[in-house]
Amino acid sequence: MLADFVAPAFEQLCCEALWTLYDETPVVDVGGWWYQDHEIDVVGLTDEDTLVVGECKYQESPLDYGALASLETHVEELRWQPSGGGTRTVEYALFSRSGFTDSVRETAADRSDVRLYTIEDVVDALEDE
Repeated sequence: MLADFVAPAFEQLCCEALWTLYDETPVVDVGGWWYQDHEIDVVGLTDEDTLVVGECKYQESPLDYGALASLETHVEELRWQPSGGGTRTVEYALFSRSGFTDSVRETAADRSDVRLYTIEDVVDALEDE
């Protein structure tokens, strides 16, 4: 299936795009993360010690709330703390080829820690680099 082949490349492109998409709080490091059977497609750190975690879906159906819920669960496995100690700040970046369900869009509208990016946003960010 083409999506299975393209999905890893899409994840890498989302990592690259994060540098531009997160412009008000510059990102200083980006990559992926995995531990045992947990994977987070995009993990970024801003210059203000905010942890940005993202899920990338290259599929024909819109990204649903389950992807965000899973990401919120898996982020607990990340053993990173701010350099000065204290409570870490986490923000969520969801990337989707086919848009988002209503529940995800409503959640993003209600929460300042959830950002949604379409494939067009990723392409535009990469062209702006």
